[in-house]
Amino acid sequence: MKTLCIKEILQILAILTLIFSCNSKSKRKEIFRPLTNGKDSILVPEFTIKIELNNSAEKKLLEEKETVKIMLELYGTPEIHIPEKYKYEFYNELGQIQLGQKSIELNSERVYTFKNLKINSDLISLLQNKTYNARIDIVSGRKSNKNNLLDCEHIDKNIDSLKIKITEISGKLIEET
Repeated sequence: MKTLCIKEILQILAILTLIFSCNSKSKRKEIFRPLTNGKDSILVPEFTIKIELNNSAEKKLLEEKETVKIMLELYGTPEIHIPEKYKYEFYNELGQIQLGQKSIELNSERVYTFKNLKINSDLISLLQNKTYNARIDIVSGRKSNKNNLLDCEHIDKNIDSLKIKITEISGKLIEET
């Protein structure tokens, strides 16, 4: 008979607690939780995003009084695979654990620093290597047009590769693609 170490037992208990304490019939909009400010949270490393749009994109945004949105999603790969029927509200369709998301809308500025963001430390303990990624997308604010006007680079990197530096994201109008 295999004996389990204390770490494995604690991980199993944490997963079972989360599975049974969460409502399995949550609505889609509840899958993504906001970044938390609770006492059991850790600080996300500070990082800066600089958006570099071409001249035609800047001109169109200005003419249409359109904004730019930076959408940040923090996620990680779980250490232990959870069967589909036991997934709970912090998991996405790919089996990744959603740690938080943040959306920022900018008017004319093109640089934003993400700082003082906190995420749930209990969720970090469930991740492989206790590390996570940042997925960043840039879109138009859809103020003047119901469709996104921008075609920007997509960023999906480990948080450690973004911290304390400026990450440039270039973009143009979708119609120029």
